[in-house]
Amino acid sequence: FVNRPAQYQILETSANKVHLQFHGSSAIVKSLRPDQITVRINLAKAVEGLNVFPITKENIQMPPGLFLNGVNPATLEVTLDVPATKIVPVQVDWIGKLPDNVLITDVQVIPSEVQVIGGKTLLAGIHTFYTTPLRVDTLTQSGSLTAPLIIAPASLKLADPAHERVEIRFSVAKRSERKGPEGG
Repeated sequence: FVNRPAQYQILETSANKVHLQFHGSSAIVKSLRPDQITVRINLAKAVEGLNVFPITKENIQMPPGLFLNGVNPATLEVTLDVPATKIVPVQVDWIGKLPDNVLITDVQVIPSEVQVIGGKTLLAGIHTFYTTPLRVDTLTQSGSLTAPLIIAPASLKLADPAHERVEIRFSVAKRSERKGPEGG
């Protein structure tokens, strides 16, 4: 990709490989090295969002004496977006069923929110990050756990990689006791 407008980042592409079929003299074809062929997509006129570029012989640099027979895929989709950051709350993904006599009275996630970097359009649709699923059916007493965050899609990055894992502090009480929240 060449001439990418500075205000954009490449969010995704429909392919990262292009298969080319050539013909030419056997001497040229036999001596051909992959680094002698380049496919260049000019992003100078690209806009925010989805762009479709045809892959033609004008995009392909190859040694003289080679002739292009075919290209697969014939077009390449490139999605561009403006880089941005956003603060996103973190939520625990509890799964399972609490034991009948146990109640979770307080949960703290540390950090409770994380800063994420990605495309502005993509970030607009991101409202919460969840931890990997944590089972509640074995919780019988207060404590803490650590769990990785699920960051999706993969084009998003955390501003602080140390926040890839969060700490979950939780307080439990016996359901029959009806206690209020306790510090943990």
